[in-house]
Amino acid sequence: MLKIKELPASVKNIKCSGTFVTTDILATCGFEVEPDDMISMLVGWRFSGEKAGRNTRSEDYTNDDHTNFTPFKADYVYRADDDQFAPAGGHLIVVTDEDRRNALVDLYIE
Repeated sequence: MLKIKELPASVKNIKCSGTFVTTDILATCGFEVEPDDMISMLVGWRFSGEKAGRNTRSEDYTNDDHTNFTPFKADYVYRADDDQFAPAGGHLIVVTDEDRRNALVDLYIE
């Protein structure tokens, strides 16, 4: 999902789910990571970032059934630029908490 060679050793408690759709890819993963390792997970895509809304939760950013993931208060949202999903479109969103310790990754490719 993140287009990196390997996950940092500090990544733990990975929980993923996906929805079967014959023409699309829909996948969501939640995990914990050491804050210093978070930036190394964001090198595979070209991201733009923004501060999350004041009362935003991680589950607000999932395409999938988010009951498999431990929800957290969202602090920052990274979005892969749209032109990386040509020709049909899609998105990759990475949501982190304030400490950059909890993350949720949501991938949709049409």
